[in-house]
Amino acid sequence: MELLFTIIIIFILISSYSCQNNLTYVLSYTNTSELNLLLHSNGLILTNSTYVKRLSSSAVDLLTSTQTLLSANNVQSIVFVWNTGDCSYPSALALTYPTKYISSPICFTQVSSLNNILQPTVTSKQLGQAAISFMNHYSLHYFSMILSDSNEFYSNLADQFSSYLTQKSYIFERSIPISNFSSSSISSLKSRG
Repeated sequence: MELLFTIIIIFILISSYSCQNNLTYVLSYTNTSELNLLLHSNGLILTNSTYVKRLSSSAVDLLTSTQTLLSANNVQSIVFVWNTGDCSYPSALALTYPTKYISSPICFTQVSSLNNILQPTVTSKQLGQAAISFMNHYSLHYFSMILSDSNEFYSNLADQFSSYLTQKSYIFERSIPISNFSSSSISSLKSRG
């Protein structure tokens, strides 16, 4: 019994030791000080540099972040926090680290051959299915979309979403830029049902 207890303690120490030596690398625009302000705490794992190493994903720092990743020998996982649908960079890292998990929220490119990429988000198809349920519930047939003026990413996502709905026989009326959106826009949209 004493031997079993000793073996269990050794395994616990080994696993906690490996967790402290292996880091989750996060490529994000949000740095640790901003995260501390958002979470109102620096005691959480997300803000603890013993567990999480934050790397910049801005254009000027991406090369440095990549060099840091490639030279690191303590990678537990890599997390992307950005709103680009291109998965070529996460895919390249998934191929470089086949035993590590790479988390990328949105991928429009095909990555089904890679088992170590996690995509913890809904797809435009899933959003479309949710919209269809909503529209069926209220007997709606027409739809319009309000879009940001400045973000090409959301424009591409809206295109995929509207294509899915039109394939399912719903009628796309128009896109409304947020700068042109007003209360008169709402009343004209409501009149169509």
